[in-house]
Amino acid sequence: MSEEKKEDPVRAAAPPEEDTDTLVGLGTKIKGSTRKRLRRYSVEAEAEIQDIVEQAISTYLEARGY
Repeated sequence: MSEEKKEDPVRAAAPPEEDTDTLVGLGTKIKGSTRKRLRRYSVEAEAEIQDIVEQAISTYLEARGY
């Protein structure tokens, strides 16, 4: 007699855990003036906006214990 494996409905509905090194999309809105300053800084610093935003968010969260 074989035992059927029953799938846990909670686990089946849960999204897979994210790989912390995989880049994922983030959609948000910011003031036009902030975007303009960000773009100007990225050009002057020769840095990708993605890298600037990642560092800013990371620093913000770390300062708050996250």
